[in-house]
Amino acid sequence: MLKKHPKGLVFIFFAEMWERVGFSTLVAILVLICMKRLKRFSG
Repeated sequence: MLKKHPKGLVFIFFAEMWERVGFSTLVAILVLICMKRLKRFSG
């Protein structure tokens, strides 16, 4: 099955997955920071 795909497809796949993991991590950090600041202002 892999012989039908271009050789660079595996690299592109892992690069895309790495980008998604990095983006999700940054969004999670941003949400935690925002929640911490909102908690400080509300209480």
